[in-house]
Amino acid sequence: MRRIRNGLLIVAITILIPVFLSEVPSASAAMKYGAMVTITEKGQVLDSITYNGVTVDAVYTYESYPSNDPVYCCAAFVKKFYSKVYGISVYNLSSTKSTPLVYYSKGNFSVTTEPKVGDIIRDNKSTHWAIVKAVNGTTISVIQQSYKTGATAFINCTIDLSDTRYTYFTYSNRVENSTATESPALLQDAQGSAEIQNTASLAETTVAPANPDTVTQTTGSNSSGSNTTGVNAISPDVGAELQSLIPQVTVTKKTLYTGYKSYTLKFTGISDTAQLSFSTSNPKVAEVNSKGKITPVNEGIAFITVKISQGGDTYQYNVTINVKKPYLKLTNSSKKLSIGDIVSFSAKTYGLSGEIVWNTSNQKIASVDSKTGEVTGIKKGTVTITATCNGVSVKKKVSVE
Repeated sequence: MRRIRNGLLIVAITILIPVFLSEVPSASAAMKYGAMVTITEKGQVLDSITYNGVTVDAVYTYESYPSNDPVYCCAAFVKKFYSKVYGISVYNLSSTKSTPLVYYSKGNFSVTTEPKVGDIIRDNKSTHWAIVKAVNGTTISVIQQSYKTGATAFINCTIDLSDTRYTYFTYSNRVENSTATESPALLQDAQGSAEIQNTASLAETTVAPANPDTVTQTTGSNSSGSNTTGVNAISPDVGAELQSLIPQVTVTKKTLYTGYKSYTLKFTGISDTAQLSFSTSNPKVAEVNSKGKITPVNEGIAFITVKISQGGDTYQYNVTINVKKPYLKLTNSSKKLSIGDIVSFSAKTYGLSGEIVWNTSNQKIASVDSKTGEVTGIKKGTVTITATCNGVSVKKKVSVE
């Protein structure tokens, strides 16, 4: 595993000065920190969640952040969770107030006041993202990960649902499990969640901002023992970095046509050291080679399985390939013409290349321009107008009245 930059300046003070005292939230509204764990190595697993049969680890590092290694931040865990559990790519987890989005999906995230396991938690300045790990009445348990400047981190943290500094997001296409709040809430698509960043080495106290739109601050001691003051915020460029964090296939469905073009799978977020493998469920319908090039063979459906090993994790995706015969479809035509009428016929090709040629079954009833498809009614009768491309045709009967 590699580590990710957080781009944060951390608030670290050992004594709250009086101006903050009025902003300290009540016990019911404050973020409650769980067990404090010592971080001893890069990529240490501090927490995990098993969701829909898939286990996703939250990993940490205490070393300094390298800008070219976006693995350890809070948003990275949200992206990893949805990629591994549902095979989708979540993005828009930036330092501006925002709603998570999904690549290549018609669904959208929406705000929910009744979060369930797998939903996204976000503080109201988007400085931290996490996943809902459990719901017990009005208490939300979170699973998160973050880059650390110190050598300790907190796990098993909780938030009271009444705390207005946090927002919850759920995926609009989800199917909820109505029997238990800790069983998977999504059975067909993904949700996300926000992290609560813990970057100090000692116990931290969340200081409630006077305005809900201001940034949440924390107190603690940094790894050098000195006291500093700052804001827990991800720099703007991190949001862009995170969009390419998890390797993704750019399509989940593709239609190909027998006897014509092959298609090579494309990816985002692939590192130079990533290992990819491909297999097909039905080589009689579609073949795939070691480079991800898919060749249509016969009509039918095949599923291409893609496995990507990168950064210590393995990601699996399925791409549905629908193989059809190439065809033409009329996009503009008319069943009836009056004598003297002129109508421009047009057609679209699917799986074909080359010019479309037009002809008529009877030039005395209706003529047609072989290149433009312009049809002219001449005398009463019925004709067939045909469009042809590379031996494939589509026909239309036309009555001239």
